[in-house]
Amino acid sequence: MDEPFIVLTLHRAENTDNVDRLRGIFRAVKNMSLRVVFPCHPRTRKKLAEIGLQEEVMGWIHMILVEPLGYYSMLRLVKDAEVVLTDSGGLQKEAFWLGTPCVTLRDNTEWRETIELGMNVLTGADPGKIEEGVRSYSGKSRASVNPYDYDGASGKIVETLLSRYETL
Repeated sequence: MDEPFIVLTLHRAENTDNVDRLRGIFRAVKNMSLRVVFPCHPRTRKKLAEIGLQEEVMGWIHMILVEPLGYYSMLRLVKDAEVVLTDSGGLQKEAFWLGTPCVTLRDNTEWRETIELGMNVLTGADPGKIEEGVRSYSGKSRASVNPYDYDGASGKIVETLLSRYETL
């Protein structure tokens, strides 16, 4: 995509099985000013249909609802996104590694360092908090902090591997 966009993923039972939480999240998504690419999990698609929200969501001009993506396609989408909206623990961390800000649609996270380093915010299903989270990240430069790269270890590993195997 040439224009900025948001990636949305939503699959956890705490959000999909709670109609109030699900509606709250989609109230916020409805108000997004950027395009929203939504690889829709089967559980979420089923619940949206059950509560009569699927047709409405599919009709939003800024919503691009797609089938679930493979791992590498999803990473590329996250890398290119302006912001990620997710309830996925794994995607929070992947967004962090890729330098893409994340708004987590949960009340807690396993990845506290993503919050402490300013790359993630917890909003739960509160529409106002979700919208504020997206606004706070939209248009900002990407982070390049890597708390896991102790003393340049990853660069040293790459250099060693390249020097060892470049003659093959």
